[in-house]
Amino acid sequence: MSIQTRAPILPFFMVRKHRGAHFLHVGEPLAIAEEGSLEERIQAGVARYLEVLEGFIRRYPSQWLWLHRRWKSSPEKKVLLFSDGKAGHAGQLTAFAQRLERAWRLRTASDNRLKSFTNLSLVKAETVQIRFRHPILRFVLNTVASVVAKGYAGGDRWLKLCLDPVSYQEICSRYADWAVSCGSATSGVSLLWSWGIGTKAIQIYRSGLPSWKRFSLAVVPRHDFPTRRPKAPKKNLVLLDGVLAPFPSKEGDEEKKHWRQRLRLEKPRVVGLFVGGPAKGVTLTLDQMERLLSGLKKALDDLDAELLVTTSRRTPPKIEERLKGMLENHPRCRLLVLVNQKRSDKLDQTGEAVECILRLADAVVVSGDSISMVSEAVAVPKPVVSFLPSARGFRWGHSKHRRFLLHLQTQGKVCIVSPEKVGEAVSLVFDHGKPSEGFTGAAESDAVVEQLARWL
Repeated sequence: MSIQTRAPILPFFMVRKHRGAHFLHVGEPLAIAEEGSLEERIQAGVARYLEVLEGFIRRYPSQWLWLHRRWKSSPEKKVLLFSDGKAGHAGQLTAFAQRLERAWRLRTASDNRLKSFTNLSLVKAETVQIRFRHPILRFVLNTVASVVAKGYAGGDRWLKLCLDPVSYQEICSRYADWAVSCGSATSGVSLLWSWGIGTKAIQIYRSGLPSWKRFSLAVVPRHDFPTRRPKAPKKNLVLLDGVLAPFPSKEGDEEKKHWRQRLRLEKPRVVGLFVGGPAKGVTLTLDQMERLLSGLKKALDDLDAELLVTTSRRTPPKIEERLKGMLENHPRCRLLVLVNQKRSDKLDQTGEAVECILRLADAVVVSGDSISMVSEAVAVPKPVVSFLPSARGFRWGHSKHRRFLLHLQTQGKVCIVSPEKVGEAVSLVFDHGKPSEGFTGAAESDAVVEQLARWL
């Protein structure tokens, strides 16, 4: 306005003195360049204005107060991850934060002002642990989040009533641009908290209460829609083939050599085995495990390969005992991690086993009862062999595990065989010269990232 009208700009500052008195400072007119382009003249004028403002702030720092959100165009975003304490959910929250950062970089790639942020993280993720005063209060909070109007601003009193005081204080002391929850335990908390401060709520998994439709964005595996899937594309829905897995780390030959020396691997071929545990509608039986191990041990001898094995927290004690009895002294088993027995076997901790096996194995065998383990395996360029676990209950035909595995098989990401045929399937992988393409994590990740970029 000053450039167009040639009106001078006078800087005014009100300084508070003692006993309620104020002193008004009227500065000299700001000098604005007469030459150069309009953009250059505006930039020079703003720089001069900020220089004068900075001088008064330094003279009277206690009187500086800015109520306007001055840096609202900053590319750095804060993400608050609501954790229920489950390791699988925590891994998916981390994986989503990684994808959100990549999507945000794609969204802002065309902005020349962000060139200086090339080597900086644009998404700052912070995790808060959610605990309830009583289990029934979780149901109460989810019900409230399901029935109140969208954007309900009175959720703070419900949070204070239902949450453990420590958890309540933790979420009240934080701000974020996006609130992310995984599973039904934290969905209601995330929704009410985000509505209270006017931010976006994102849900991973499909929960009954509250509905995924109430969130700004829902990231839901396809197998969570058993019969009626959304017909038309939804702007706030991202469908996945499995569950989110962290991006595989790029590791050089030196790091891989270090892992091989640590486990004392001698053979060039390595097979990994992931053993899960009972889930809704499915279970892993002793008979299945015995048939799998019998065929797999024969394949190891034929291939002259070594075996790396890990269980999960859900693996039953009888399955771990059978693994211990059949593999503990087996010459080709170089790693046997029994999570529930806290046996790490050449590793500092049991949590290293999954990462170690995924990096070293040329082919991976995963029991079909663990959706998270299968998803982690197919997220790296390794061939994956799995089998349908035994049914339990009355709705095997509609089991999400069955839908999940069959969908991956139709896409060529997983080879499904009976337990006794697992060894033969692994042998076929190596007979073809090199492991099949399987599922490359980059392709799926790019699809999710692109959908998130469009949503942003």
